[in-house]
Amino acid sequence: MSVNVFRNQTQGNLGQLPVLGPGTGTSPLPIFLAYLNGMPASRAGDPTLYTSANFRSANFLSPLARFNPNPFAAVDALDVDAASRARAIAAGLPPNFIVANPDLLGGARIVENETRTFYNSMALEFRRRPASGLSFASSYVLGHATNSRFLSLRRQSPMVRNDGAEGDVTHAFKANGVYELPFGRGRRFGSNVNGAIDRIISGWQIAGNARVQSGQLVDLGNVRLVGMPADELSTMYKIRIDATGRVWMLPQAIIDESVKAFSVDPVSPTGYSNLGPPSGKYIAPADGLDCIETIRGWGDCGLRSVVFTGPMYKQFDIGIAN
Repeated sequence: MSVNVFRNQTQGNLGQLPVLGPGTGTSPLPIFLAYLNGMPASRAGDPTLYTSANFRSANFLSPLARFNPNPFAAVDALDVDAASRARAIAAGLPPNFIVANPDLLGGARIVENETRTFYNSMALEFRRRPASGLSFASSYVLGHATNSRFLSLRRQSPMVRNDGAEGDVTHAFKANGVYELPFGRGRRFGSNVNGAIDRIISGWQIAGNARVQSGQLVDLGNVRLVGMPADELSTMYKIRIDATGRVWMLPQAIIDESVKAFSVDPVSPTGYSNLGPPSGKYIAPADGLDCIETIRGWGDCGLRSVVFTGPMYKQFDIGIAN
């Protein structure tokens, strides 16, 4: 289907899907012809029958972009209304050609455990009971969480790092302490002061806490990495502040080329928007000219999950009180 769009472009028919006849490089589209024009498959090779305006509709052209194709969306659009289904039946297709149970279009409810998660961790804790005015507590946690989800009744996605709100923090160190200053009666300093001075200098405490942990996990999802492995992109994932004060996490060249890669245009001669084709190192859609996934997001064409760790989180507080 995407080839037909491209071949139509080369013939000057921008934004069109139909077959052009022998020698043009286009292929008959019997299913589309049935749903859009009500013609049987035996006549799909006749280019004069592709008269429906829907052959130029964005509902079908947009999902057929060569560099980010989604033919499932185009097929769903075929069966969107009763008139389309009636034309397909008149052309000889069975009523349930696309939808398994067309008489009950409200969908089906499946009750199941949709996801599974695993969390493995190690925790170390050190405490110092109050002695000589000092009490102290600290802890370190090493964690690793993974999850997966059911894509269908027969397939389940593989376990991947859990980057959700309840998910993974790889390293976390926490500490807090209280120190009673040794001033006032019965203390190291000022043990013999009078009552007035004692009320001023005694009872003071210094308290502090610290928290240092790994940054939040970020999953780019099911994408392709062009010109670089995931490890290299991970080293580029760091805070960058531009001249206007805006915060970014990747080099500008990677961002610009990735925007180009996702800005596809089914009716453009290049297959991309007016930004032009991407080049060098960039992030691209999983589906492309060489591969279309049978289950969206499964990872047959892309990487399923590309997880990076954000900047380290640090917080330190100290105060004095009486």
